[in-house]
Amino acid sequence: MPELITRREPPFFYITLNRPAKKNAINDELYDALPKLLRQINSDDEIIFTVLTGAGDFFSAGTELTAKQVRNVSDATPKYIETASELIEHKKIAIALLNGPAIGIAATILGLFDLVLATEKAYFLLPFTQLGLLAEGTSSTNWVHTMGRIKAAKHLIFSEKLSAKEAHEAGLISHVYPEANFKEECEKYLKYLTTLAPGSVLAVKELMVRDLRPQWRNTHVEEVKALIQRAKDPEMAEFMAKSIQKRKAKI
Repeated sequence: MPELITRREPPFFYITLNRPAKKNAINDELYDALPKLLRQINSDDEIIFTVLTGAGDFFSAGTELTAKQVRNVSDATPKYIETASELIEHKKIAIALLNGPAIGIAATILGLFDLVLATEKAYFLLPFTQLGLLAEGTSSTNWVHTMGRIKAAKHLIFSEKLSAKEAHEAGLISHVYPEANFKEECEKYLKYLTTLAPGSVLAVKELMVRDLRPQWRNTHVEEVKALIQRAKDPEMAEFMAKSIQKRKAKI
């Protein structure tokens, strides 16, 4: 089975992360494929809405961590750079269907989406400081602007879990639906979107993000630079290795 399932049905382009056994963790192959796909969609005049979801009961567990990555962490360039960059520049309406939890980069990039529909069982977790990592995906400013610095610190600095209800109240999620009819509610909302004037929809998005994009670009660059510098500190590899050992112990 392909790890990325795509379906082009204008005005929609559907992308499904298809690694349910790995909770849709994003590996090197997906990090290579996603930016190319987003660029392709961006230049497709028949597409108005880009829809991202996950297979199974997880949206995504974020970046896949391996022992090899930990060993080479000081020399590595963050894999998510291009994906986040393409989302920042994306001109289509970016929609996330949160069929389950979103961890790490899978949660932080949602601040770059235009519509987020979630099941009530979804939650966000940003375990950066548990892993010795740093905020990413523009979250160090995007989340602060959305919910305020003190609330954002609970999740970015202190790695507290954020429920779907809390994320909705904080302005990170558009709508929360019961698990039992999540799929049906999403389909209903997507059908509603087809009644809107497509040119108007895209033009309003551009007006809304024209002043935000430069901020996002700058934040993205600074976060990446900080993470590359951070990777030189042995503490980062130490905490990442501990996390992998804990995960193995649970299996």
